[in-house]
Amino acid sequence: MNIDQLDQEVKSWFPEIKDLIQENTSYKTKEKRDFRDLATEIDIAVQELIEDHIKQLPGHQTIIGEETYGQTEVDPKASHLWIIDPIDGTANFVKQKENYATMVTYFSHGQAKLAYIYDVFRDELYSASLGGGVYCNGKRLEPVVDLSLRESLIGISPQHNIKRDYFYYIAENAFDIRNYGCSSLDGISVIKGQYGAFVNPGGGPWDYAPFILMAQEMGLHFSNFSNQMPDYTRPSNFIIASPACFNELEPHIQSYTDTGNYSI
Repeated sequence: MNIDQLDQEVKSWFPEIKDLIQENTSYKTKEKRDFRDLATEIDIAVQELIEDHIKQLPGHQTIIGEETYGQTEVDPKASHLWIIDPIDGTANFVKQKENYATMVTYFSHGQAKLAYIYDVFRDELYSASLGGGVYCNGKRLEPVVDLSLRESLIGISPQHNIKRDYFYYIAENAFDIRNYGCSSLDGISVIKGQYGAFVNPGGGPWDYAPFILMAQEMGLHFSNFSNQMPDYTRPSNFIIASPACFNELEPHIQSYTDTGNYSI
């Protein structure tokens, strides 16, 4: 199976994912790290559905999924490595019934080759392939403006960043701040040119994996706060931004090398 065939195969999974999420209106919810960090039976069911599809592909497939992370050691240079977030923004899914997404990223020998973010409520599938650009429902996204901080809306969570000096620098110098409470949609807002940056002090691999490829394809900046590519099999802080925004923010974020309050 070549990469184009694999891309079409993965895209065929999303209607089934949408049906599974939207048809199950009664489900149990549990707390993970704290009372704000939720998981539902639907998160687990969606991850199992995606994993079942992946396991039917030829060759040995390695999977990192949010709901089963840490059960086995993972080689980031594996021939076929998948990183899955079945429902990113579970709290939004539970509380709002919108502003959540499914994320899937495929790596081969240390290179991101395919990436997908599916906004279930709006039925918008963002997809990227290495060297092929970024698309929304089959329409290629146009290059975005290299926004300065002064011009930009910045995606950032006050709750998770309020004790950090850079939060106040952003609040005072950016056009304004925004927060979906969902890494996928905050990050996509940068990909689409609606935000100048999305700043996340700590997330799992599934929270940022698609942006590694999507940022590259859109000429945007992606890194951890130290301006290094994170080990995408482990939690990390991260920023996706216009080059101009990153250049202004880098001196203010680079001293923060931790993952905030994030732990697994």
